[in-house]
Amino acid sequence: GKIPDYMIGNQKWYLSTTLKKCCERHFYFDLNNCMGTTVEGTEKWYVKYEAMKCVQDCVGASPCGGIVESWDETFDSKEECCDEKMWYRNKCLTN
Repeated sequence: GKIPDYMIGNQKWYLSTTLKKCCERHFYFDLNNCMGTTVEGTEKWYVKYEAMKCVQDCVGASPCGGIVESWDETFDSKEECCDEKMWYRNKCLTN
C-alpha cells in the first residue's frame, strides 16, 4: 500500500527495517498480536484483579484466566499467589 504522507515526513519514527523493530516501537503493549504469533500459557498463577482472584496463565475454562501480561508477577502455585498478592481475601483459595 501507499505510505501516508505523515509517515514519509517522519520516516525515522514511523518506518522500521523489520517487523519486530516496528512492533517493539509502536505496539510494545501487544507484541504477539503485532508479530502475528500465538502464545501458550506457562501454567503459572497470577492475580486477575478485575475478578479479585488468582488464576492460571492459560486459555480455557477456569482456573485459566487468559495469557498473563508481561507486567504481571507469576507464581508456581495458587497458594503462593494468594499468600503473596491476595492475603487480605479469605476466600482466595476457594475461588
